Amino acid sequence: MTQDTSEQSNQPFDFETENKYLKLTITALRNQIEKLQINQEEKIQKTKSDSADEISQLQNTVNALRSEMEKSQISKEEDIQLAVAHANNENKQLKGTVNNLRDSLEKTQIDIEDRIQQSIMVVNDINKQLKKTVNSLRDELEKIQIRQQEQIQKAVTGTNDENKQLKETAHSLRDRLEKKDAQRMEELQLAEKNKFEEHSQLKEIINILREKLEVQNSDEN
Repeated sequence: MTQDTSEQSNQPFDFETENKYLKLTITALRNQIEKLQINQEEKIQKTKSDSADEISQLQNTVNALRSEMEKSQISKEEDIQLAVAHANNENKQLKGTVNNLRDSLEKTQIDIEDRIQQSIMVVNDINKQLKKTVNSLRDELEKIQIRQQEQIQKAVTGTNDENKQLKETAHSLRDRLEKKDAQRMEELQLAEKNKFEEHSQLKEIINILREKLEVQNSDEN
């Protein structure tokens, strides 16, 4: 390739041939461009036609949708008006119900407050009565305790007196018993003495009788 290039560079350049070739190329390109422009214009016209048809269809569709929407809006507005009227009636009824309930609640609260006040008065009266009863019972209990204390003191005093009397009686009985014991001892001692003396006398009598019996027996012999 280096040799071909060097050979071409050594040969003289043919401007006419080159110009002719360039003109032919330009003519061919121009024709091609014109064909392309014609084709492009046809496509554009077709696109415009198709777009016009599509736009017409879209406009028809939009008009139909607008008409349908207007009808729907009218129907919706009527529905909305009916709903608003129904809501207003319902709100009016609810307001009436709320007012009635508020009045009933206020009356109920007043009734409850009256009942509470009455209950408080009753409770206060009961508390007063209970306090009086408690005070009365406390006084009665104190009196009972005082009486019981007095009775206990009397019982203790009586018991002490009775114990004193019993002690005195016990001492008196002990003295009398001791005297009786002493007297009994004297009597026993005297009885023993009398028995001893009687026994001695009986022995003497027996001895005397025995001696007499022996004397008689000896005399008979």
